Amino acid sequence: MKKFTAALTAALLLSAVLLDSRYNIELSPYSLYFENLPADFEGYKIALVTDLHGKSFGKDSSRLIQKLHDAEPDLIAIVGDMVSAESHIETVEALLRGIEGLAPIYYVNGNHEWGAKLTGRM
Repeated sequence: MKKFTAALTAALLLSAVLLDSRYNIELSPYSLYFENLPADFEGYKIALVTDLHGKSFGKDSSRLIQKLHDAEPDLIAIVGDMVSAESHIETVEALLRGIEGLAPIYYVNGNHEWGAKLTGRM
């Protein structure tokens, strides 16, 4: 289990999609090396999407969707604070429709989803 956890952590940091402002999308690749990393994780890429707070990047998040497609991730981790109000749900749904089938997607609610009582909706 330790090896898997280390490999998953390495993969998560290998490729991260970070949003740095209201209008910009920044791709920040990270490469990590572990002596005991299983061969299956060699070159494994995870796109990390977080803290959108209901923001859209182009119509139906088309610019963000294109960035994710261009990154060719093996896994997409959406780790919370995607919405701050119920009115933001449509934006996240459009993003999910645009990346569906690209890679396995894992979603974790953040404190903003909990605060807006939207955890059951996401």
